[in-house]
Amino acid sequence: MWHETPIDIRYADTDQMGVVHHATYPIYCEIGRTHLMASKGLPYHQLESSGIFLMVVEMTCRYRAPCRYGDHVSVLTRIAELKRKLLSFEYQIIHHQSKAILFTGSTKHLFSQGTRSAIRCPDSYWEILSKIHSS
Repeated sequence: MWHETPIDIRYADTDQMGVVHHATYPIYCEIGRTHLMASKGLPYHQLESSGIFLMVVEMTCRYRAPCRYGDHVSVLTRIAELKRKLLSFEYQIIHHQSKAILFTGSTKHLFSQGTRSAIRCPDSYWEILSKIHSS
């Protein structure tokens, strides 16, 4: 199930043509991802304070149509894949008025402790993530 996070496009997010700069979209994905996790009872800061980090190991992006200064959009986020050492998210950015899909993408994350190698997701977090993934 998709989780929706509304975003109003700020001037600071755009280039000289008033179009959202390509490097801003990963930030929108992060906003969607962290809102999804927090809304389901597992805020990122809780993971990190327990020593568990989600290292980004891959990101894909497809820019389908531009987001522009002043647009109202939503970042739709869902867990696409959940494995003991890997968590993948999918994203869509949708224009509020036209309902057009402006962006699609995905990220893959390894569970880790700091900058060490990948670890297995602890059981307490696995239960929460499994519920999110199956909903």
